[in-house]
Amino acid sequence: MKIVRLTNSDDMLVTRLDPYEYLSMLDNPAAFAFGALEGTDPDKPDDEEDDMQMVFVGILVGCVTQQMLTIDWLSVSADRQGRGIGEALLLKAFDMADIGNIPRIGAVLCPELVRDGLMKGAETFFYDRLFEEEIKIPGNVRITIEELEESEFLRKDPTKLPTPTSFKAISPKLFEEIKSQLPSIEGAEMSVQPEALFKDFIPGASFLFLDDREACGALIVQRCGEYLMPVYFYAESELESAALIIAAVCEAGNRYGKEQEILFKLQRGKTAALFRQIMPDMPLARLLVASLEDYRSLKDQTDQT
Repeated sequence: MKIVRLTNSDDMLVTRLDPYEYLSMLDNPAAFAFGALEGTDPDKPDDEEDDMQMVFVGILVGCVTQQMLTIDWLSVSADRQGRGIGEALLLKAFDMADIGNIPRIGAVLCPELVRDGLMKGAETFFYDRLFEEEIKIPGNVRITIEELEESEFLRKDPTKLPTPTSFKAISPKLFEEIKSQLPSIEGAEMSVQPEALFKDFIPGASFLFLDDREACGALIVQRCGEYLMPVYFYAESELESAALIIAAVCEAGNRYGKEQEILFKLQRGKTAALFRQIMPDMPLARLLVASLEDYRSLKDQTDQT
């Protein structure tokens, strides 16, 4: 399978995948589109595709600004669904958001098309995966500490990982220095505003890496009602990521019990990629749903019509 950038001159090649002519959006410089190409024989291995005729089996159309990447249309051929084509297109959109440092990812959903029986076959790909999962996880992903500990990512031997420092072990003076450093670290993920970063945070379940007195990685956990919620994350390597997460999960489990739920707010591709490492069996569409901050108002408007 190959993912290629589309132009509006490709409209005749993807007509069956674009019945509502979303590709015409490409007249707008802010719009973008990707297409998935596969050989005419779906059972042939990828390395033999060059010897076959290639056809478009999926498309994704969206619009991007400095503040948000919006997916307007995603469609996969009915006979090719379940092969990872939709996931590959979504990952391409996540990559685009990461490269552009775009803070939000969303989608335009049209439930009235399904209600009126207008969406069938491949055209239901986006709708089914988003709306069915969104009902189960309205805007966030909740998982217990016990479930996290069962993931392969967290089964790493802690003795072979770098050792992070607990926030409860650092001095008040150093703590003030760290508070000023963390929000400015490029690449860090925050679920709250910088000024609220240390409000209600749990020092014992929050960890950091220090280079002399400079923070070079951290995971900060807050108590949010009945949940624990990571509100800040940054690490320079997978080993550091694992060390921070394992330390936080183990400490939280010791303090609150295995049944305690951790709440993940997934707003960007990097956060989603990290969560895929921790829980690789979770469908990517479920991660995308968690970033759709406008979903509730859209669903309420639909229910009222």
